[in-house]
Amino acid sequence: MHMKFSSVARTLATILLCAAVLGCKSEQPTGPQGTAGNADAIIPLTFYHVQDSDGGKAGDGVDVVMQFEPNGIADLYLARATDALAYRGTYSFSGGKISLKFTADDFKPDVSFTIDTSKATITMPFKVFSTGNGTSTWQLARVPVEQNLSVIFNSSTYAENLSTDQALDRAVAYANAMIAIGGRTQQAGGGFNKGGLFGDPKLTGVQKLANGVQLQFDNGPYVNLQLFGWVRGNGVPLSLSTLASDPRVHLDPASPHNGASDPDEKTALFISPYDDDRDGVIWYDQSFYNRLTGSQTTEQVQTGWGNSYQTSDMEGVLHDAGYTVQRLNNADASVTNIIEALIPGKGGRLRTPGFVTVITHGGSDGSLCSGTILGVDTSWRPAFNQEEQSIKAHGYGDVLTYGGGTEAQPKTIAVTAFKKSMRVKGMHYGIDIRPKFWEWLRTAKQANFGKSFVYIAACLTDKNDGLRNAIQARAYFAFNVSVRVGLAAAIFQYFCNSLARPTHSAEECYYNILRVFGTGQMIYKEDKLLDHNVPEVAEQGTKVSDIFAGYGYDGQEIISYKQAGWLKTSNADPGAVWWLLFSGRWGQNADTGAIGLKNCWDEYWSSGNMPGLANPDCQNKAPGRPPTSAELAYATYLLTGTPVITAPMFKMPRWTLNDGR
Repeated sequence: MHMKFSSVARTLATILLCAAVLGCKSEQPTGPQGTAGNADAIIPLTFYHVQDSDGGKAGDGVDVVMQFEPNGIADLYLARATDALAYRGTYSFSGGKISLKFTADDFKPDVSFTIDTSKATITMPFKVFSTGNGTSTWQLARVPVEQNLSVIFNSSTYAENLSTDQALDRAVAYANAMIAIGGRTQQAGGGFNKGGLFGDPKLTGVQKLANGVQLQFDNGPYVNLQLFGWVRGNGVPLSLSTLASDPRVHLDPASPHNGASDPDEKTALFISPYDDDRDGVIWYDQSFYNRLTGSQTTEQVQTGWGNSYQTSDMEGVLHDAGYTVQRLNNADASVTNIIEALIPGKGGRLRTPGFVTVITHGGSDGSLCSGTILGVDTSWRPAFNQEEQSIKAHGYGDVLTYGGGTEAQPKTIAVTAFKKSMRVKGMHYGIDIRPKFWEWLRTAKQANFGKSFVYIAACLTDKNDGLRNAIQARAYFAFNVSVRVGLAAAIFQYFCNSLARPTHSAEECYYNILRVFGTGQMIYKEDKLLDHNVPEVAEQGTKVSDIFAGYGYDGQEIISYKQAGWLKTSNADPGAVWWLLFSGRWGQNADTGAIGLKNCWDEYWSSGNMPGLANPDCQNKAPGRPPTSAELAYATYLLTGTPVITAPMFKMPRWTLNDGR
């Protein structure tokens, strides 16, 4: 559980406290040599508590650290894997002397003392785990900047109840201070510029992301540091619509044997780098977002995707629909394997797969985690270089230099870092593929998604248009918020089950997802998949279409489903289009159903008349009134690919799974 702010500090301190006589061990870092004398010397350091003068210390698996930010902010951060609390204080540092003050009820040192940052350990004139006179011993360490940024973000939210945006600003301010220090400190032998800060490449740039920061170094790839997610728990339950009992709802038309809207390549590709519990990750999300404490909290451990996504079941659905399914799970989802699964001429395929789902962690810059885990802390850099060598050995070295990139700093791949626990250490590093990667696939390797369905089941990737513009898929779907696994899984399964029904297009599936969340009611059997999966912002009145977006690519431009087609047809009501589609399938033949709708139009609807008892079939097929020409045209376009009448309307590119079989 997450414990909250200084009001619970004494409780956690009691849990964490361990008397030295009990033989408790505390993991301590190695402290490299530092500099002394000015404020720049203290900001890069992390101070690890060793013990108080009366023997008080943290227990096993617990970190107690002090961090110094720019602008005179001091943070005391206490954490074990799933708990954390923090105190905010103030400090000033000059000429080797520090003035330090905290004002919490149970932690309020107000002291000034001399500190030599060239020493491996120092003594501070106060105790951490008890009051009264005494001292505490601290070990100094320089750790990767990602760890410091994580401590600052967590401390800002726990100690001060800052918004995530404000906490990100604090992390950015610290990164900028580090950049300034690295740029102006010129000490030889053990100084800051010996291989860059902390012996790593020097930090040269920072950019704020939706849920973290992007770090740029003078030598090495970009690093996307994900600091939190803000997903909520399960959504509200859905209810059954009266239509759910109508037997016509469950009638599937026969295949129309018309593959004009089908992909040419009947291959489905599931890219699932976290399909099992490998290197599980604790996300800083639900309890934090809702400010939950005590028994309200739950441990938010991100385990494998496999059970939630039921990929084996969906593999069977697509196989029955005439598809060959390829799965890249876990480590198999390497950059090289992803390349070879997407470009033509590999694995017996002549073309790019027609159905692609990427099920992974994502970022607001359009980055997607691959299955290559690089390690923890600083050990990831050699592993990254090895992965680059593997990419080159397979003949794809040009991906590293595409778009003005270099092997040292490619624009197509990067590194993602996120926490495995609330502790200071335990950072997870993996390789990302970025939007430029997909652009390289298209322009350099002839991958063509122009007839493909692509679903990106990852957080935040649709925050901007970079990824969807790079892929250019005929039907494309993605999220612009942090998405709960259950929701992404339900939508994946919904697409598979709904598209397997002949004449059901990707646009119709998308509309039905919006319909379910908009009405809170279930009609089709696949609607049940969305039960208890209402997205977190939808609970607050935001439309699902504002967070889960769909697009079509017509070969020239990418068009939003929200701004065209079914949802934006001139002189048309989307509900009327749905009913006409529904009624056009009653006879279980799409072509004759469209002709039947046309006959009703010619005989009654075009003149604004309802037939009543003169023609009960046309009476029932109408959406409660005579449909407009645009409604009839668009419904029959969605049903068969060809409108039965000419009417002003905007046609989204139509995509079907395998109507040509």
